[in-house]
This record gives sequence, C-alpha cells and structure tokens, in this order.
Amino acid sequence: MDAMLMMLAAFAGYIIMYRLYGRYIGSKIFALAAKNPVPAVEMEDGVDYVPTKKEIIFGHHFTVHRRHRSHCRSGHRGHLGPGSRQ
Repeated sequence: MDAMLMMLAAFAGYIIMYRLYGRYIGSKIFALAAKNPVPAVEMEDGVDYVPTKKEIIFGHHFTVHRRHRSHCRSGHRGHLGPGSRQ
C-alpha cells in the first residue's frame, strides 16, 4: 500500500510540475502568447499555408507514423542514413 501511495504522489507531482514548468517556459523563455498569429493564418496562400482544425492535424500525425512503420516492415529504409540499422 505504501508503494502505491508513493507512486500516486510521484505521478501527481509530475503532472503538476509539467503544467507549471511548461507554462513558465512558454511565457518567460519562448514568450508565447495566444494573441500571436500562427504562420498558417499570417501567411495564408491557399497552398503551403492553410489554416485547419487541430483534429485534422492530429490525424495527419498518426497517418504519417503508420505509413513509416509499414515501410520499415517492407524493407524500405525511409529516412535513415547510410549504414544505419532498423
């Protein structure tokens, strides 16, 4: 029971510090602000810079990884350099 309590306390501490330190880094070091426009809005040209919903971008992230895994299984070396192993 003591180990479980310690594990939960550590997990809660990680979550709290992740939120606090992430907010600190974003505001003090990178000077992020919600009012700053993103490049897709600021330089929208309809081809390379197109604003989209975050759900679509999230789906694209996993599509790329799924495609990369299938290439790795088929023997395609993908983005790995010469002499590298998979």
